Amino acid sequence: MSNVDPQELANAIERRGTWGARFRFSDGERLPLSPSAHMLVEHAINGAFALRQDWVGTEHLLLAMTRTTDGVARKALASRGVSAEKVTEFIRRNAEAIAQ
Repeated sequence: MSNVDPQELANAIERRGTWGARFRFSDGERLPLSPSAHMLVEHAINGAFALRQDWVGTEHLLLAMTRTTDGVARKALASRGVSAEKVTEFIRRNAEAIAQ
């Protein structure tokens, strides 16, 4: 995964992405978020649970992106060799450091 340029990947996703829907901040305010982004957060939570981790971080969001059946992010990641298997292995190898 070290050969992925994060800024280039973000630019590729932003060029194709659309934003909408709603998500709540802790104070009750709502943040625009597409239904697919809301689903991504749910998949990230499920991914953390499946790995028996009691936190949800950006690594779980990345894992969720690699597991979607469609979506710009998954396609951009896959075209750069980033897979669910690689992300899962990375999380497992680095779980202790990530959790801190």
